[in-house]
Amino acid sequence: MLAGCSNSSGGGGGGSNQVVYVAGYYTSGSGKKVACYWIDGVRTDLTDGVTDDAEGRGIFVENGDVYVAGFEGTQAAYWMNGSKTSLGGTNSVANGIFVVSGTVYTAGSDNGQNDAGHWNGTNWNDYSLEAATAEGLSIYVSGSEVYVAGRYSGNQACYWRDGTKTDLAASARANSIYISGSTVYTAGYYNSGLDASYWVGTTLKPLPRGAFTVAIAYGIHVSDGTVYTAGYLDSPSYKANHWVNQGNPTILSDAPPNSIGQSIVENDGDIHVAGYYQSGGKDVAAYWKNGDKVADLTDGSSDARALSIIVE
Repeated sequence: MLAGCSNSSGGGGGGSNQVVYVAGYYTSGSGKKVACYWIDGVRTDLTDGVTDDAEGRGIFVENGDVYVAGFEGTQAAYWMNGSKTSLGGTNSVANGIFVVSGTVYTAGSDNGQNDAGHWNGTNWNDYSLEAATAEGLSIYVSGSEVYVAGRYSGNQACYWRDGTKTDLAASARANSIYISGSTVYTAGYYNSGLDASYWVGTTLKPLPRGAFTVAIAYGIHVSDGTVYTAGYLDSPSYKANHWVNQGNPTILSDAPPNSIGQSIVENDGDIHVAGYYQSGGKDVAAYWKNGDKVADLTDGSSDARALSIIVE
């Protein structure tokens, strides 16, 4: 099973027997963010909500084991079935996760979002010796090769293949990555954050925004040559949406102003998106299927966000 997030996406199984896994966080009564995941809407907490802020940013399932990447306090971490492995570093964050035969790969940043790289298990591979302000935002493993999407030098979109960087665009960001065969797909934005896009290799594929003035893509999934992306359209307020290839955006139903699609996965012909929307001044975690909202994952009493989705 491949991971979805603002990260890698995937699918398997399908139909009425689909099981939906979502990673994210909610805010506890103590005011701390609690890293968590949901399986078909049933929540499992990963942190105590008292000591430190924490977030679950990427999710992956292999052989029934649930892996979540994120951070707790000032250190990156991943959890396997709720058991935490700290990844160390200084003000580090794990943004995406991929698992191959029990080996855990996570992408993120160290040194306060200045050094991009990935962890193989707990071993840090630093990509950022040449440039500051870099982040690894999404990860995909194909064969023996590790691909990470992200940005460096502020907002230069790129991806790394085993640590070797490929530039995509300036004033841009690559938020997610997917590998299909030998082709690298990344999604994000260009034109200083005004226009959503995906790239096939290094070829820019703009995504239409219609009458909206801003569009950003966060998640990507590829199935049988069809490219699925999720994000938001803006002006006068955010609206969560998804695109299929370079077609017109589909606004997600029951997504009021100030909503964002963070992660997307296609499974058995169904398009699943995880994200959040604002209600009563609070962010509500939710997910959608084929453009229609399936469920709110939180009740709106505190801020919460769904950041990554997979379906099996």
